[in-house]
Amino acid sequence: MPSLLNVLLAKLLQECQKQEDSLIPLEQAARQKVAEMKTTRDSEKNQSTALKAILQAKESNEIQGIYGRLGDLGAIDGKLYSLCQQNKICPMMCVA
Repeated sequence: MPSLLNVLLAKLLQECQKQEDSLIPLEQAARQKVAEMKTTRDSEKNQSTALKAILQAKESNEIQGIYGRLGDLGAIDGKLYSLCQQNKICPMMCVA
């Protein structure tokens, strides 16, 4: 016959297993969110590098027709702002 201690331990183990099972989807969702955030960060870093290269080429007159970042040039037209948002680009970082 199982002792009272063994019964209590079995119940506690069963409760812990239920809690663990309920936490697994939360952990998976959190890991997915972290992966998405890392991807976004890397993408923004690449965009920033490209923007710096474009602006540097503009300053050294290697390319023409670039005036600067939209955020530096003044007001941004609503249509252009919407277009930038739809493409997940920060309107202030768009080059004109």
